[in-house]
Amino acid sequence: MTIDEKSYGFWIVIGGLVVLLSISLAAVFRYGAVADASGPITAAGTVIGTVVGTFFGVHVGAAGAAAGARQSEAARQQSESARQQAEGVKDTVVGGLSTIAAAAEPGSAPAKAVQELIDSIKP
Repeated sequence: MTIDEKSYGFWIVIGGLVVLLSISLAAVFRYGAVADASGPITAAGTVIGTVVGTFFGVHVGAAGAAAGARQSEAARQQSESARQQAEGVKDTVVGGLSTIAAAAEPGSAPAKAVQELIDSIKP
């Protein structure tokens, strides 16, 4: 049986509980009183809990980073698409204004105004 990425957490928790149970049983049999056995059990539980918690924290953080990267790429693509659409609109407007300037009498005030507008739109 192979362990895939999604089942790591389950196996880590199970492993931690098995180790903690083993340490608890060994401590109870080694020390007769529960008060004497609580020290090793608490120490082991603290370490195991910290390791398991760290695993889940890193795992969730990595998943969040991957999701953030996907969202960032989607936003970049959307922005690029909007830029291309804006370029198309600009080209259409400049083309229409060029037609108007060509139809106007050369050197006239409307022809000069349209040409100035075209020059202000073009980079």
